[in-house]
Amino acid sequence: MAETIDVPPPPPIASETDENEIETLIEQQQAAEKAEQEAKETAEQEAEREAQLATNCQVATDNLRGYQNNPGRRVIDEEGNATRPSEEERQQKIQDLQDKIDLYCQ
Repeated sequence: MAETIDVPPPPPIASETDENEIETLIEQQQAAEKAEQEAKETAEQEAEREAQLATNCQVATDNLRGYQNNPGRRVIDEEGNATRPSEEERQQKIQDLQDKIDLYCQ
């Protein structure tokens, strides 16, 4: 004797309301993925900015030490000539470097 198998009926065809709900869920997922990507990019940019600040801080600190510890320091101008700055120029450069340190070394 043959056995009968009950086959479940096919799923109902999605109504317009169901389709709208699915579309809304897809849009929400896409918005969440976009927000996550933007947050990741922002974090990467902030990390790059902090690394650049650290580099600038180190350069300004090293330059300041050089100006403070070596008053007879020679500098190379735009034409490639080595000159010694006057004491007034040296003090101005020291002040400029201290301002840069205040800006970069936070």
